Amino acid sequence: MCITQLLGEGTIDGSGEYWWKAKVNATKPCLVEILSGEDLRFEGVTLKNSGFWTLHIWSSNNVVVEKITIMNPPQTPHTDGIDVDSSSNVLIQNVWISTA
Repeated sequence: MCITQLLGEGTIDGSGEYWWKAKVNATKPCLVEILSGEDLRFEGVTLKNSGFWTLHIWSSNNVVVEKITIMNPPQTPHTDGIDVDSSSNVLIQNVWISTA
């Protein structure tokens, strides 16, 4: 099994203020979305100010999320920390999340 590692330091800032105030009927964007991923490791990054869900793991298998920080200001709509959707074998550990 080969694991793709998405490792690093630093911050991904979604500049979500536009989406928090938007009155649109369209789907608002996730900050990071893993779609149909397999054998992945996501580690060491800070995610903040998401316009919608912060980390969406969708239709994926064998994913490890570790040592990440998620920060969204209080009172922001739908800025979930981590959403696991239709996936299997997902391990989330040592994660710090502050969301509304």
